[in-house]
Parts: sequence; C-alpha cells; structure tokens
Amino acid sequence: MSEIPASSGAPDVTTDAASLAPVWVDPGQRRRRQPDTPGLGLLLVAVQLAVLVWGWDYWRLPLAERDAHPLADVLDPAAGGGQLLGITGFVLLWLAAGYSVAKLAPFARLLPPPSVGLWLHVAAGTLAPLFVLQHCGLELRGLPGLAAIGLVVVAVLGVVGRAVMGRLAALVETSRARGQLPKALLLRASAGTDPARPEMPDPAVLDAIEALEDLPLEGRSPLRALGTELDIRRSARRIRAGIEASEVPERVRRHIRRSLQRSLQARATLLRAEAARRALRWWRVLHVALSHAVLVLATIHAGFALSYSGTVERIRALWGG
Repeated sequence: MSEIPASSGAPDVTTDAASLAPVWVDPGQRRRRQPDTPGLGLLLVAVQLAVLVWGWDYWRLPLAERDAHPLADVLDPAAGGGQLLGITGFVLLWLAAGYSVAKLAPFARLLPPPSVGLWLHVAAGTLAPLFVLQHCGLELRGLPGLAAIGLVVVAVLGVVGRAVMGRLAALVETSRARGQLPKALLLRASAGTDPARPEMPDPAVLDAIEALEDLPLEGRSPLRALGTELDIRRSARRIRAGIEASEVPERVRRHIRRSLQRSLQARATLLRAEAARRALRWWRVLHVALSHAVLVLATIHAGFALSYSGTVERIRALWGG
C-alpha cells in the first residue's frame, strides 16, 4: 500500500494497491505511540534487586533474631518499608488481574494495545510474588504466606503454560506444512504399470495415498486421543502394505515410500500436538481461577491489616475533620 502525502491540516490519503481507489483516513484514528513498557519493567526489576540485596542480611536471619537487626524497624511486615513492599505487590497483583478484566470491558479500545497489556500482565504477575514474599519476610506463614505461595504457583503456571502453548502452536503449523503431499506427482510417477491403461496410477500406490489422507491436517479433540493413535497405526500399516504390493520400479518405490512416511510422521505429530494444545486450554482456566483466588486472599489480608493497624481509624479521623 502506497501513501500519498497530504497538505497540512488535511486528512491522510492512502491508495489501496488492490483497487487503486483512494481511502480517506481520519487523522484522529492514527495509531498511538506505544508507551515505553520495557523501561518500566526494567525499573521495577532494578528496584526489586536493590531491595533484595539491601535487606538480605535481615531476611537471612532466623525469625527470633531479626528484632535485634538495625533494619528491623524498616523491613518488618508491620514497619514502613515492609508495608510499602506489601502495597507494591498488592498493586501489581491488581494490575496483572486487570488485564483479564480489561479485555472484556466496553472501554477496552481506550486501553493500550493488547501486546502492551499482555506485557504488563506478565511483568506485574512475575514481580508481584517477589514483593509479597519480601513483605512476608520470606516466611510463608498465615494468610500472607498462603497468598505468596499462590502467587508463586500462578506465576509459574503462567510462564510455563505460555511457553508450552506457544511451542505447541508453532509445532502444529510446522507439521501442517510438512504434512502436505505432492499427490499428483506421486500418482503420475506410479503410472504405467498396466500396459492396457498406461495413464492409470498403480492401484496399490493409490490405496497407500488414500490411507495417508485418512489422517486430516486438522486437529482433533483430546478426547479422541486413543482413536487417533489407532488411526495412525492403521494408516501406517496400509501405507506399508500398499508400497510393498505396488509394481512400480524400485527407485520410484523408494521415492514414494520416503514421501509417504515423511508426510505420515508430520501428520501424526500435528494430531498429537493439536490434541495436547486443546487439552492445555484448561491450563488457562486454572491460571485465571488461581489468580483470582489469590487476589481475594490478598484483599482480605489488606483489609485486616488496615483495620488492626489503626489505619482505617486514622483515615476516618482525617476525613471527619
């Protein structure tokens, strides 16, 4: 698509290469510049590493010996620094959960692009457990400890599940391309075995190709995994029998055998990978459900902490004058 520069203040004009018709583009609909999200993520990582190095001498001590440490008044869960770590992790947790909700919101078009939202979701979901663990003093006790464990599980599920799903999707597409068969070429190469009908392909080769085509290049439900394996074995037997029964020259037979076996292996890989990918869709359900459960636990803990620390009363006093 070629672009024709317009005069100042006039709308942009683009030319569609397919129809050669001018298309008017509203300047207000131009793509917005994406925010520098990697810079924000690197800043959070740097803060996280700095806090970890700074407070390691305190957190590595047994719980009974931490009160005598100089940083106890700063990094204790009830102290200012410890509360700040907890608040940061809590905000990151809400930010990570907000990505799932924002996709369904009516105002989703006003939010950053999906790629940016996904990046923020991954970054916030990865860093939130670290801040919450530091808020707990690296001690997995009580409601905060349970929420921290849940956050770690959710983060691991998210990272591993996304990597596996991406790998399976790529494997499916690669196997689909490799599973294509030059059917017309193979049939033409097997022709001539019947002197009465020299243009007809070898019936045994035709049966072997039909056996291969019984395995589709589309995925199946994981509930049919056993049936799929039986179909793969059945097709493999028919292909071997057809090639052995063919009357084509040996050089042509070897070529047809290699082509059919290569396509058979690719189609079998496709069916297995697609079944695994569809089964792993439940990983996303588990990931979302656990993240929401952890969010509820963290919110309950935050409410109790604000109530018992007297923060709610101080806010009411300020609000009342």
